[in-house]
Amino acid sequence: MNLGEVFPVLSGLFLGLVCGAVRPCLRNHVGLAAALLLGYLIAAAAGELRISWSYMLFDTTLVVVSAAIGYIVCTYLCHCGPSGGGHQA
Repeated sequence: MNLGEVFPVLSGLFLGLVCGAVRPCLRNHVGLAAALLLGYLIAAAAGELRISWSYMLFDTTLVVVSAAIGYIVCTYLCHCGPSGGGHQA
């Protein structure tokens, strides 16, 4: 992974953490809209959109996958962490 692909991954992880704070009924809509916007902005800032729109698709995919991973990790840590409640004895 080169340095140009770090920004979609980091922004996706951040988006995953933010989506954990959004109401469940809005989470998918907000996450998808933000992922599309972030994918477009990252591809535009890197100058990749001048070459092809397929770069936006690739960057958006990176954002979505890393956001899902960030959300899963955040949910796991909140529910199963040392003070997250998890299993009660």
